[in-house]
Amino acid sequence: MKKLYKMINSPVAKLTITLIVLYIALKMLILPYLTSTEFQEFIQNLGPWGYIVVVGYTVLSHVLAPLVGSPVFIVSIIVYGLNTSLTLLFITQLISSVINFWIARKYGRNLVRKLVGKKSMADIDKFTTLEGKKVLVIVRLFGFSVFDFVSYGIGLTNMKFKDYYIITMGMAVITNLIERWMFSHFDFTNSTHVSIWFGTIGTITILFTLGFGYYYNKKQTVANQSSK
Repeated sequence: MKKLYKMINSPVAKLTITLIVLYIALKMLILPYLTSTEFQEFIQNLGPWGYIVVVGYTVLSHVLAPLVGSPVFIVSIIVYGLNTSLTLLFITQLISSVINFWIARKYGRNLVRKLVGKKSMADIDKFTTLEGKKVLVIVRLFGFSVFDFVSYGIGLTNMKFKDYYIITMGMAVITNLIERWMFSHFDFTNSTHVSIWFGTIGTITILFTLGFGYYYNKKQTVANQSSK
């Protein structure tokens, strides 16, 4: 029973369960509602305020890490399409990566912990122990699900803001362009296309979580052995 509990309670298992629940909700509830005539008319009446809401909430979800920004991005991609949504996402990354870094750099762990909670703080601490430009490049390329944690984590290290921001924005541009290229022909009001997109992003997220966990545990093992 203990082994089963550990497996279910592992970060990968929690992430997988969350993605499955989100996918079921997306397919059965969210997609039919967002593609309805009534909702489309509502979005048209919002005008540019709709874009402001998407950017504003996503930035807030990055700063207050317990908030989840993914559902809003999913709504955006169905309503506004791929290119517009990725542009909005890039704008949020430009803003939130600066805010998070300087909150951590100027005010330290105490304020960060208050903003993200104890649980999220444990994830942030992992990044501070793996400080380095190579790690940041890999995390920014594949770890979009932990964008906010990384920004806080690097702010708690000695890395220069210039190096951090160049890597962050450079990798954000690359992932943005790759996603545009991969899914440019997709119709995000089509259930099959949404399922393929969601499955691809979800798989990358799970593989990254597994890989990062393995790398972190390996580093910890080596550090513990060298300290003996």
